[in-house]
Amino acid sequence: MSAAYKLTRDPIFYTTVALFAVLTTGLPAIIGQPNFMPLVQALGITIFTGAAIRQGEIRNAVGIAALWLGLEFLVILVVTLAMPGSAERAIGNGFEFRTSYLQWFYTGHGLPHALLAEPVGRMKQLAGVILGSLLTGGLVGSWFLVKAVNLLAFSMGSLTAQLGPVGLVAGIAPWALATVTGYAGLFVALSEPILNNNWKIAHYIQDRRWLLLGSLGFVLAGIVLELILPGAWSSLFRPEVGANLRPWA
Repeated sequence: MSAAYKLTRDPIFYTTVALFAVLTTGLPAIIGQPNFMPLVQALGITIFTGAAIRQGEIRNAVGIAALWLGLEFLVILVVTLAMPGSAERAIGNGFEFRTSYLQWFYTGHGLPHALLAEPVGRMKQLAGVILGSLLTGGLVGSWFLVKAVNLLAFSMGSLTAQLGPVGLVAGIAPWALATVTGYAGLFVALSEPILNNNWKIAHYIQDRRWLLLGSLGFVLAGIVLELILPGAWSSLFRPEVGANLRPWA
């Protein structure tokens, strides 16, 4: 007897995920849509990961989220390099953020959207990921998640446009990378209760413990790294800036 067909194990399904991730990110980014872009991104990732979560396939859901967010990141990075004006409009206050981000890089101070600089906004973001995922089956949580990934990619693209290849490494921002990794895990784990109508605490302690603890660990690591690392991180690359500096196109 042949194994039962499962949509989330079909290669065509993952091809579709990849296609939608590229389209829902690339087209709004090119035309500079700051509200429409995260909305369609959030809808897309929620629908596709939800298909796996509904079948109890949490590992597949994590893989789908990783595929979507990875492609989203790459598309925003490419658009930022190729069409910086469009990327600025698509991010929302992109010009101001880019200016502040480059100022932080050159001085080591004033990291934009940092916890110490904007504690209310960052707490709102974290609450949005946790409560938004838990109460809406991931939809609201994914909105905060995709916006964080878009901003990380835009930051890397902005540095790369200025510094060349050095900017690709400098723009990794370990604190931001850890934070979005934690957000992604929380989004997947906390979408399950409402999607599967399963609110049994024992189930999550027993079967989702490592995903929840690992995700929270990444978020905590991101906070700690952000408090201690940005100044030292930018200083690692500043000696190389002079030879690689490029005008913003």
